[in-house]
Amino acid sequence: YYRRIVNLPQPFGTGVFAGASLEFGRLDSPLGHPGMTMNKGSLALFVGASTSLGPIYLGYGQGQRGARNVYLFLGRP
Repeated sequence: YYRRIVNLPQPFGTGVFAGASLEFGRLDSPLGHPGMTMNKGSLALFVGASTSLGPIYLGYGQGQRGARNVYLFLGRP
């Protein structure tokens, strides 16, 4: 989910956005653990902008067991 929080003036882009994502997955028989089932979940919060130079995102994610990640994405893949 994301939402525009600020409009940018025309020469700079279209807007600044804030959002969040919640992910959940189930793994049946992961490598090295036949017959086992594992559930995984994570949450991410981000802010991004659609600029005339391309998209820019800054985010923070947290998974199970304290796994954390900060990411910065510039431009198009």
